[in-house]
Amino acid sequence: MEAARPSASRSDASDTAPHLRGSAIHDAANDSRPSATRDDRAVVDAVLAGDAEAYRQLVERESAAIVRTCHRILGDLHEAEDAAQEAFVTAYRSLPTWRGEGPFGAWLTRIAGRIALPEPYREIVTLRFFGELSLEEIARQTDRPVPTVKTQLRRGLLRLRSSVDQGGGA
Repeated sequence: MEAARPSASRSDASDTAPHLRGSAIHDAANDSRPSATRDDRAVVDAVLAGDAEAYRQLVERESAAIVRTCHRILGDLHEAEDAAQEAFVTAYRSLPTWRGEGPFGAWLTRIAGRIALPEPYREIVTLRFFGELSLEEIARQTDRPVPTVKTQLRRGLLRLRSSVDQGGGA
């Protein structure tokens, strides 16, 4: 028997989320309707309120897609499973920062893509776009020739773009 889904509006969803248990969490976590983002918000609110079962539901729902994303990037299933586990841990720690403006799965996919992007690509992309270094500065800092830095930057960006496009990232 399916539990009745509360007809709470977005404004009072956070008031009801701590009370969601069992099949109501399961229903919200497995809903693929356009309102799934609202249901994601209710499940995340339940997790933030201390409901470990709610996070287990999110992990069960998203794990196959996250492992697939990591496997596409890394090419090795064992490494992909490790990266996916790290992505779930990172997401759990960062859960209060999820704004709920899109599906939880898309947010988690972006985290997994960043974690799975292998070195040296991650280092080069990070130095270029977050460190705002020139290619020459990156070459000096990493003790690599400029053509190598260019190649690694290009490959890193291609892998990152591919993981976001294929993983449904926004």
